[in-house]
Amino acid sequence: MEFSFEMPLWLLDFIENNPISVVIWAALGVPFFALAVAFVLSVVYKVTKLQFIKTFTQALCSALFITWITGFILCVILLFMEISGIKLLLIWGTLYVCFQLFSVVNYNMIDRFIKSQIKQ
Repeated sequence: MEFSFEMPLWLLDFIENNPISVVIWAALGVPFFALAVAFVLSVVYKVTKLQFIKTFTQALCSALFITWITGFILCVILLFMEISGIKLLLIWGTLYVCFQLFSVVNYNMIDRFIKSQIKQ
């Protein structure tokens, strides 16, 4: 038995025929997604008082913020270069995964940097 990693056909057709939808997601969808996830995780943190939830929320939101800025700019540039919508989506997804891994691995350094900037 094997896993199927195929995307639904209707989604593939939509993204391939409308690559601007990936750019719109990169510009408008990410901030709303980040706010929704941050709200849900902050409610979970208030209920459970687990420090891990707070740390995870901060790492997730920092990665989404960086991906929002760089991903939108990159998607617009690639859209004008007439790259297909599927490639745009895969590039954006890879960018997000890399930023998320960086945020998780270097969380302590990022946290110290932000706290030192706040003190100044």
